[in-house]
Formats: sequence, structure tokens, C-alpha cells
Amino acid sequence: MRRVTASWGLLEALGAAGLIALLFIRLPPWPRLAAGAGLLAVYQVLLDGFWLDRVVAAIHNGPWGALSWASMLVMGTAIADLHHGERPCSRTALVLYAALIAGAGAAMTVVIPAAKTRASASYVLLTLGMSALVFAVVDWAACRGWPVLRGLEPWGRNALSLYLVHGAALGVFALPPAPWWYHAAPLWLTGLQVAVFVAALHAAARFLDRRRWYLVL
Repeated sequence: MRRVTASWGLLEALGAAGLIALLFIRLPPWPRLAAGAGLLAVYQVLLDGFWLDRVVAAIHNGPWGALSWASMLVMGTAIADLHHGERPCSRTALVLYAALIAGAGAAMTVVIPAAKTRASASYVLLTLGMSALVFAVVDWAACRGWPVLRGLEPWGRNALSLYLVHGAALGVFALPPAPWWYHAAPLWLTGLQVAVFVAALHAAARFLDRRRWYLVL
């Protein structure tokens, strides 16, 4: 176990979750959503019964956590397909799905802690539901032609690349052993760091988009 988790990182977690998700990607949306929920339930049972210490100690939850992240991918693609099956610019069903999923996650926190370190079912459902709600808001604004959203198009075209870049860029804020720079940073410095971080990601997104370099799966 020690040898496996020592070499386990972000790319391994993404790859393993993606490979598991590929097993279900051809299913229609509703059976796929049910399959994702089933995967999450199986993971939570295994987490509570056998895996908790391993998952918490491992980087990016180790190979065991990939089952949880795969369930998020499977359910996320199902919700996206259900949304795109609606008439254009209709978000009624999407908001309903998002509210139900986030509500289920919130209710679970009574018995299942919502923690990324565990990749717990409550955390996955809360994250998925809230992400869908944010997407519904952005989609609503896009259907109304808000110009500010055009600046987000390069982000959407290269979301995976930016996800990988942001993981590396976080080291600038997390690695220096200076409390005043990281966990004890004052509010004004935290705000400045966030602004610089977002600006750097936006510059990277525009750079990749201008050259039509896209990393997709």
C-alpha cells in the first residue's frame, strides 16, 4: 500500500476516476445518474467499513478515493445531458436537480461528515449540487447575452488545462513557510493573492485559447 500511495498524485486520481466513468458514459442520462449514485453508495460503505484510515492518509485520497470522484463525474455528465435535453435557455429542471442533490448532501452531514479528505458521499453531493446551481446562474446570464461572460469562454475551452495549472500555481501560496503569507495572512493580503491568482489563470486561458491549444478527454 505504501508503494502505491507514494506515487499517487493529481493526474493519477483524475485518470483513474475518468477510466471508471468511461464504463458508464454510454448509458442514457437517468440510468447513468442511478449508476453514479450507486457507485457513491458502494464507496461510502467501503469507506466506513475498511478504507477510512487509508483514504485520509493518502494523497488525493489514493486509489480508493477514485471511486468517489468517478461517481461525481458519472452523475455530473448525466445532469449535463439532462439539462441539454431541455429546450434552449430552460433551467427549471437543472435548478431542481441541483437543489435536490445539494439538499441530499446537506441532510447526509448529520451522519456522514462532509470532508474532501474523505471524499465522503455528503461532500460529493454538496459539491455537485452547488456546482450545478452555479452553472445554472452562469447559463441564465449567458442566455441573456451578458458581455462579461465572453471573458469566461477561454476558461471553458480549456478547463482541464487550467485545473492542472491552478494546482501547480497554488504552491506559490502554500509552500513558503511563512504564516503571514499563508494560513495567517491578513484579509487584504488574501484578497490581493486571490486577485493575482485569478489574473494569472485568465492570462493562461487567453494564451492557450489564442493558440488554439486545448487539452480535452
